[in-house]
Amino acid sequence: MKMTFESIILCLKLSWQTTPLYTFTRLSGKIILPLISITQAFVLKSLINTIVGIHNNGAATRPVISLVILFAVLTISTRLINHLVEYCSGIQREMFDRTMTLTIMDKVLSADIEVFDNPLYYDKMNSATRDSYAVSNILWSAIDLVSSGISCIGSVIVLCTSNWLFGLLITVACIPAAVVSQKYTKLVYGLSLEQIKGYRKHSYIYNLITSKYYVQDIKLYNIGGYLRDKYTEIWDLLFSERKNLIKKRTFAMVILNILPEIITAYIITTIALNALNGLSTIGDFSLYMGLITTLIGSVNILVSCYLMIYDNRQRIDTFNEFADNTYKSIPDGAMCLKQIETIEFNNVRFLYPSTEKEVLKGISFIINKNEKAALVGINGSGKTTIIKLLLRFYDPTEGEIFINNRNIKEYTLKSLRRQVATYFQNSTNYGFTIKENVALSDIDKESNLSNIEQAIDKSGSWSIVNKSPNGLDSTVYRYFDDEGIELSGGENQSLALSRAFYRNSSMLILDEPSSSLDPEAEARLFDNIREIGKNRMVLFTSQRLSNIHLADKIIVIENGRVIETGTQKELLSFQSRYSELFNLQADKFRV
Repeated sequence: MKMTFESIILCLKLSWQTTPLYTFTRLSGKIILPLISITQAFVLKSLINTIVGIHNNGAATRPVISLVILFAVLTISTRLINHLVEYCSGIQREMFDRTMTLTIMDKVLSADIEVFDNPLYYDKMNSATRDSYAVSNILWSAIDLVSSGISCIGSVIVLCTSNWLFGLLITVACIPAAVVSQKYTKLVYGLSLEQIKGYRKHSYIYNLITSKYYVQDIKLYNIGGYLRDKYTEIWDLLFSERKNLIKKRTFAMVILNILPEIITAYIITTIALNALNGLSTIGDFSLYMGLITTLIGSVNILVSCYLMIYDNRQRIDTFNEFADNTYKSIPDGAMCLKQIETIEFNNVRFLYPSTEKEVLKGISFIINKNEKAALVGINGSGKTTIIKLLLRFYDPTEGEIFINNRNIKEYTLKSLRRQVATYFQNSTNYGFTIKENVALSDIDKESNLSNIEQAIDKSGSWSIVNKSPNGLDSTVYRYFDDEGIELSGGENQSLALSRAFYRNSSMLILDEPSSSLDPEAEARLFDNIREIGKNRMVLFTSQRLSNIHLADKIIVIENGRVIETGTQKELLSFQSRYSELFNLQADKFRV
């Protein structure tokens, strides 16, 4: 009870913070409505007794008119208040749901990248997203709980003036069903938590089937049926477990809900007999019948609301666990980095969280101001990991990284990343305009058409703009726009590179920037990189070693270690690993 009450207070507090006006209006309306309902029952009793009195004794009709008018005013007031509450409920629900969605979005946006490698984090995030509605449900249930509670108390008090046993019997008759329902509610929710990984899997398969990014493979390899069967298999397993539990709950509730109906029949019979025997008036019969109906409905709503709150209290615990956790392990520094002049990796070792294999095994190198450095190595050698450590997406397991002869941890994360413009090999574009796609890398900078055009020129993306129906204002992809443009692999890469070139920074990092470009676009890109490198530090990776000649320093990585460092001329002058890789690629073009 204490935890349930705390959940109600929390939700009311969140609701008040979201919109005090609508929260107060809804609460006031829900409190007034049951009072009006009980008042109507008494007015109707007086009206019936007055009509019977007039019929039997010929009394004046004026009291009847007054009571009819009063009853009509109460009825109209009920309708108006109901409409007002309904309006406030609709507005408040929209605003409240927005608050919950933004809470989850803010929590995800503030989380370190490291947590996205952890499947448990995805389970918690999916649970929180699914259960965020619980906060809203508890609020609505809490408000209905207050309203039905007032109705119950009022009805019981009036019924007890006739027979104290009536109110007690109806209330007690509902307790067994409430207890059993509460038990099964807990069991159902516990099962849903156990099944969260299964639900993620079947949602993933659904997204595979409905996503444009996989449709070509699905059609080509004819695996649609296989994926559909896999989805059905997972769903059937999840459903069978839930079905058995829900079946048991339904059977128990059917049996236990018969008890209140038997008690109701007994009370109605007793009241009817009293009226027939002259122990009460026809108006009293009408009053008690109305109150019994109100009480039964109120008790059912009361029990239902309490169970809803109890059920969702567990869900709100899941939501709060996600919302209260910072999901941060990268401590922020205090110093503002204004320029990157030197970078040093000193015996850096690293393994990804929840893994046992070291990706980097004592990496050491230095890059100086205005130097163009290339990281070279086969796939999986650790090149991209070095970039992630440099951006402090992760911290080294051992060793240190220095920028300007200071430990990288001394700088604020914001200022560190502000000094770096980065293109990752898996970078993608967004369903916005071409202009917006470019400017996203530096949203704090006032959008400048000239700067956007320069970035497009450096990446070689003018062909995309020129073929687009609305130029720079054309939408990328057809998600939301029938005139949206679809991009080839090379065009996607080219446009994503524009973002890196648009950003003002003292360092440029390019991870496999030409992997999807044609030879002409690739040559133009590296000519621009050479020009950019005159004023900025550049770090890039490339599997095509023919482009590495522009690097002032080549750092060869293998099995997580630096095995060679030097210029291309130096590394080719003696038998080295770089020389071996270079010659392997050169042989492909020899006749």
